[in-house]
Amino acid sequence: MLGRFQDGVKQKIMATHNLNAASSRSHCIYTLYVESVDPTNPDDVTKAKLSLVTLQESIGINKSLFVLRQVIQTLSSSDDGSATNKGVHVPYRDSKLTALLKHSLGGNSITLMIACLSPSDAYVDENLSTLVYAAKAQSISNKPVKNEDPKAQLIQKLRDEVATLKAQLAQAQQVILHLGQLGDQNDNVDATGAISSLADVTPSADKVPPVMKPVMAHTRPASSLASPSPTNNPATPSVQASPPAAATSVVVSSAGTKRLKQNVIDNVELIKNMYQNERQLRSEVDFVTSEVSTVRMENRTLNLENQSLREVGLDGGMTGGLTL
Repeated sequence: MLGRFQDGVKQKIMATHNLNAASSRSHCIYTLYVESVDPTNPDDVTKAKLSLVTLQESIGINKSLFVLRQVIQTLSSSDDGSATNKGVHVPYRDSKLTALLKHSLGGNSITLMIACLSPSDAYVDENLSTLVYAAKAQSISNKPVKNEDPKAQLIQKLRDEVATLKAQLAQAQQVILHLGQLGDQNDNVDATGAISSLADVTPSADKVPPVMKPVMAHTRPASSLASPSPTNNPATPSVQASPPAAATSVVVSSAGTKRLKQNVIDNVELIKNMYQNERQLRSEVDFVTSEVSTVRMENRTLNLENQSLREVGLDGGMTGGLTL
């Protein structure tokens, strides 16, 4: 109705004279013609004994139903049961009924069709034709998609992307924090283990037996220990075994230090990579946020322009009249 009203506004004619370019007290009448057709006319004209007017209406209805049958036949005979195949002509424009049902039959919609049958045996042929018609209509397959504004879809897509990037950024920050805590714990554990290993291999003065004290006080170099004399104390073998234990402790401490350094290097590299990823995610979030704000501004501007155009059209229609 609003479109028809705008058509009437475009066809409006206003007279002019020497005082005013357009009359401010003119009157117009907007007339809309609606044709109503009774859709309950039977298919069999000879049995119904229709009048001339009703007969013309029945002919139009039967023609529309015939075109509807052709449309359903074309849609049901396609490969996938839809009208998306290119090169297939569907006669939607051959009748007003099929033109109105274009989007319902093979468009972007979900349609429910009810086939009515007669319980009388006199209408067996009609019932059979209706069942065939319903079976063909049932084979039509539509794939409806929600109609949305492309800019609204872009805004929603950008919002989802922003939410995903924020979630990834929060996860990266948690991983960095967790790795920092693990690095501190590894440093403490390695230092404590090295100190305990040195304490275990170094005997204290209180725990040394009395027999070993003179030997430890007069310990000879490793070269003299390599060729012991027959007069050595029987406990000398235990004294000779102590240097390998000290060397083992030094090796263990060195290995722990190397492992600690390697862990620190690995953690630093991982933190560096996570920091770079975080910076990249932040830049992507900023870019997407700016895109969303730009699209919102464009959408707001278009809405204001549409509103102003509607107000101008309505003001023009109220100022003058309509003549068709």
